[in-house]
Amino acid sequence: MGIIISRSYQPDSLMMMLFLISLYLLVLYFEGSSTKRLLSAAILTGITLLLRPLVIFAVFCAFLAFSIYRNQSWKKIIDLPLVIFGVVSLFPSILYYGYGILFAGFMRWKIATSFMPYLLVKKDFWLGWFNNVVGVAEFTPLFLAILGFFLVRNRQVQYLIVGLAVGFVFFSVTFTYHIHTHPYYHIQLFPIVGLCLAPCIVSIVQSLRQVAGKFWWMPVVGAFLFAFYIGYREVRGSLYQTRLEDPSVAWEIGEIIHHSPRTVYVAFYYSIPLEYYGEFGGAPWPVRIEDGFYRRLGERELSVQERIAGLSFEPEYFVITHFDLFVRHDQDLQSYLDINCKILAQTDRYLIYGSCQSLATVENPLGALTVWSEN
Repeated sequence: MGIIISRSYQPDSLMMMLFLISLYLLVLYFEGSSTKRLLSAAILTGITLLLRPLVIFAVFCAFLAFSIYRNQSWKKIIDLPLVIFGVVSLFPSILYYGYGILFAGFMRWKIATSFMPYLLVKKDFWLGWFNNVVGVAEFTPLFLAILGFFLVRNRQVQYLIVGLAVGFVFFSVTFTYHIHTHPYYHIQLFPIVGLCLAPCIVSIVQSLRQVAGKFWWMPVVGAFLFAFYIGYREVRGSLYQTRLEDPSVAWEIGEIIHHSPRTVYVAFYYSIPLEYYGEFGGAPWPVRIEDGFYRRLGERELSVQERIAGLSFEPEYFVITHFDLFVRHDQDLQSYLDINCKILAQTDRYLIYGSCQSLATVENPLGALTVWSEN
């Protein structure tokens, strides 16, 4: 999983690297408290959260866990170091994300699409959460990690593991949509499982040294090579299976639509590769929500016209490259475009509509219902 996410456009690998360094600096601070070490940990944590704030619960729960261990009391959990750490580490994120949510508005959609608390009472949510946990960390390491936690002799490490686990729980009930649908949202389990596996590995190696004598290293190396081979097969088996538009095709589309910044598309992976290689902009057509599982109370479905009005720009072109999605889920859009727009280009790779009537005045000819929205 670590290798696979490193090939993504998203900065999760970088987030995990900075997160682990932040935890290491916290360990150094609590081993020998000093203002310099506290500020170092807070500054790097601030950079981590600014990059991707998904680890906010884990890093703060780890800090609180260390504080409880050091003070041996819950009563002194809020102290000056915690205040300094919180102010310094949260300040950059509050500025950026606060501006994006409260003023500019470009981050509001993330809150609406991430936090769906009504999912917490549904069984399928927890089944999806559990399946992703097992899928990312694997069943055997998870089982050994549970046993290994009780083999950890260092109390401070135990407190750290508990803090990270509590942070992961808070993270799970906050990002309710992604946590049960996106496996890579579970990569915060890696340091938890790794810390718990360490004493298991030590115990196994010590047993091998007693049984195999001076040749104890041979089964260890053999197990490592076997694990490396299995990992290699897993990664190679998952690469190059993603369906994306060919860069030359994307550029050809960009030329046809004159690299317009007002394009709507039905394409693969939120249209990001298509935009990148075609050098044009716009927005993907809102994905139709057919499963009532995600429906909020008091919501209705939007028509095609209402969805177009919600794009914040009047489209010049409609580009379709994901034909399967277009045929299965966007029949209403297809009928709308056939009636109100002209086909500019059509091949087995793409379909481009343009020269549409004024989208501000055209009524939806089907009265079709598509996505959910609050009344």
